[in-house]
Amino acid sequence: MAAVPEGYYESTNPFLVHGPRGFEEFKLLESFGMYVRMDFPGVPEECVRISLDPAKKSLAVYADAPKVHRYDLAQRKYLSVIETVCSCCAFDRFTYQMSDGVLRLHLSKSNIDQRRSSCIEYR
Repeated sequence: MAAVPEGYYESTNPFLVHGPRGFEEFKLLESFGMYVRMDFPGVPEECVRISLDPAKKSLAVYADAPKVHRYDLAQRKYLSVIETVCSCCAFDRFTYQMSDGVLRLHLSKSNIDQRRSSCIEYR
C-alpha cells in the first residue's frame, strides 16, 4: 500500500470539482469582520455549539456527528478555535448558519485600544 502524504485529505478532495480546496475558508470583509466556512461532515444543526470567551479574543466551535450506521466505529467530535492574534481588537459579535454539514460564521470585530491604530482596517 502506498504512503499517503501527510495533510493530503485536508488540502485536496479528489471529488471536488470547483471551490475552495480546504476544509475551512477565511475571508476578511470590508465591514471590519471576517467570514469563516468550515466543513463538519455529518453534523446536524442542533449539534453545533459556539462560545465566545469572556475576553472576546477567541471563539470555540464544538460539533458532534452522531454514530448513524452500525458499522461506524464511534461518534465523531470536532473542535475548532478562531482567535485574534493582536492586542488592539476583539470580537464584537457573531452570527452563524449550519446546513448540510457546512458551518458559515460571520464575525464582527472592534478596536479595543483607541491609542493604537486598528489592525482590522481592510487593506
